[in-house]
This record gives sequence, C-alpha cells and structure tokens, in this order.
Amino acid sequence: VLGALDENMFPENGLEHDLIFLQKIFKKGVRICLDTAHFYVASLRAGRDFYEDLDVLLRKHVALIGHMHIADITENLHDTNIGEGEIDFFKAMPIISRYYKGVAVVEVPVDKQFDSLHRLKQIMSVVSKEKREK
Repeated sequence: VLGALDENMFPENGLEHDLIFLQKIFKKGVRICLDTAHFYVASLRAGRDFYEDLDVLLRKHVALIGHMHIADITENLHDTNIGEGEIDFFKAMPIISRYYKGVAVVEVPVDKQFDSLHRLKQIMSVVSKEKREK
C-alpha cells in the first residue's frame, strides 16, 4: 500500500517526529492533511503545548502540508463548533495564517456549520486587524 501513495495523498497528522517518519516511508511529495483537532489531541497526549507545537510544525514543515482541516474539539474529544471547544482559535489562527497559504476546510458537525463559519470569520477579522496594526 505504501508504495502506491503519490503526491495526491494526504495522510492525517501527528507531531513533528511523525512528519519526519512520514518523510522517510512515503514517496517524495506526499503531504499531510493537518487537522487542528487531531493535532491538539496529539500535543495534549504528549504533554506538550499545542500552540508551540503548531508554530514549530508550520514554521519548519509547512511545505509538507497539502491540506488543512480547521476543527475544534471538546474536553471529551467530540467535534464541536469552532470556538466552543478546547482550541483557542484567537491564538491558533495567527500561527496558521502566518505560515499556511493553502486550502483549508472548516470541519464541524453539520448542524453547526453556519455558526462555525460566522465565528471563524470573526476570528479572522480580529487576526487581520492585529496584523495591520503591527
């Protein structure tokens, strides 16, 4: 199976050491799908700071990210509306937007799509304003 993977495959993410492992086993050009909720859980379970890990991952390995899922997660590890879970998107989105310029999908429960898109738009408005003021 691994030999069949090509540049159109996006295995989902883990921490930085997982990316280094992926680089070794996959063909050149395979990139990951960075899911903020999954990455948050990976950082939490490793006893690390999600925002520091996110900054390091994107700063050092943004070229390995082919797609992104913007998702939030509750303390009980359930998907939820953006901004209602454990991830502080006012901290995460400036990090993401500093490095990542590709495609992102807002991944939320179907009944919460409009609320999440509205909240993300508000967050990005604040982030953009802060960037302009710097």
